[in-house]
Amino acid sequence: MNNWEPGGVMRQIIGIAAAVLTLTSASSCGSSSPASPSAFGGTATSSLTSTAGDSTSKGSITMLVDSVPWSATSGVTAIRTSGILSIAGTDPTWNLSFAVAANAPGTFVIPGPAGPQAGNNALLLLMQNGTTTGSWAANSTQGNGTVTITSLTLTAVSGTFAFSVLPANGTAVGGKLLANGTFSISF
Repeated sequence: MNNWEPGGVMRQIIGIAAAVLTLTSASSCGSSSPASPSAFGGTATSSLTSTAGDSTSKGSITMLVDSVPWSATSGVTAIRTSGILSIAGTDPTWNLSFAVAANAPGTFVIPGPAGPQAGNNALLLLMQNGTTTGSWAANSTQGNGTVTITSLTLTAVSGTFAFSVLPANGTAVGGKLLANGTFSISF
């Protein structure tokens, strides 16, 4: 079976990532603020930002989007099923999700090598007034990146990431560099 056939690894990863994005998008739809550079807010630090006030978040995700600090403010989620680890988080402007085939700590690349890793992917969505207006992706046909899982237990996952994502649709123009990414999330 190839990875794109029904039941294939790529279809499983995309399905899981879509489900995670749907959950995180739903948690950010209440915003009526248009996207702007000021929507990123905050400052970059080496420590993780708490999202304790958000009952939908189970941890934290931080990164630089084209050198601008970003922290997920809601919907921080990690799901592990059938050897696929999916991670997502959102704020009123950006939704981020990524998925890798991982059962243990290690470094995982996008695009992944043949086999289960071929479906490794990342997706960044630009939100304006609760509507997706642009998307950028790294997957088997475009972009690249790495996810380094430093700890993976039955109850939590943590690590780092960096992606170079390219326009996928909508009003997305030019590539985006997602750098210095960190995550620490409970299952």
